[in-house]
Amino acid sequence: MRQSNDHPGALVISWGLPQPGREQAALQMLGRTLEFFRELERAGRISAVRPYGLTSGSYSQQQGLLVVEGTVDQVWDVSWTKEFKTLFAQAGSLVQNLSRNYAVGGDAEAVQGPAAVYGSAVAALDAG
Repeated sequence: MRQSNDHPGALVISWGLPQPGREQAALQMLGRTLEFFRELERAGRISAVRPYGLTSGSYSQQQGLLVVEGTVDQVWDVSWTKEFKTLFAQAGSLVQNLSRNYAVGGDAEAVQGPAAVYGSAVAALDAG
């Protein structure tokens, strides 16, 4: 069972080029996804959604990202709703390199937790 976590968190969704021939549908999907998250923001279920277009890096691999902010619990819970899973599956058929990542941060304590787990795991490998 997952422990409750009210540290600042983010769900980071990134994508690359649209699938060939699906450019218009991909833009429409982006609009629907933004509206989904803006509705959650208005309802207080997340604190913010921030879209970004990337201006460097491999454009075909990663064109943009959405950063969904809230507590770790909020972004985790939202990402497991039927609505989000449906949007994510639909987007996966329209764009290349779709991914989602979870982040925790906001203060040193929040970042130190995952770093400590990594350090313990590496130490266990070295000892074995």
